[in-house]
Amino acid sequence: MSPTAESLPEKVAPDALAAVVAVWSELKSWLERQSADLYEEARNYPTPIARCDDQLPLLIERRSRAMEHLRQIVDADPGRPEGSIERSLERLAAYLASPESAIDDEQERVLRARLREALDRLRP
Repeated sequence: MSPTAESLPEKVAPDALAAVVAVWSELKSWLERQSADLYEEARNYPTPIARCDDQLPLLIERRSRAMEHLRQIVDADPGRPEGSIERSLERLAAYLASPESAIDDEQERVLRARLREALDRLRP
C-alpha cells in the first residue's frame, strides 16, 4: 500500500517517497525469503555431534539476524495506514543506522545502500 499525497510531509515529493516504498518492499521480500530459507536450513540441519559442530550456531545466528532485520523493516512499513510517514522514515533510518558489520550478505548490503539513497533524496 502506498501512502497518499495527503499523508505525506509537506516537503516530500510523492515520487521520492514512491522510490523509498519500492526499495522497502524489495528489501522486505528479500528478508522474508532469506528468513524462510535459513529457517528451513536450520530445521533440516543434521543432528550435530556434541562439541564438534561449529556451523549450526552460525546458521542459527544468521537466521536470528535475518528475522530481526525483517521485524525492523515490517515495523517501518511506510504504507501502514495507522502509522505516520515521518515515523516510518525514522524507523527506516534507525534500521540503516544499525551495525552493518554483522551483515554478511552482499544482496542485503546493496538493498540497504539503495534504501539509504532513496531516503537521502527525501531530504530537502
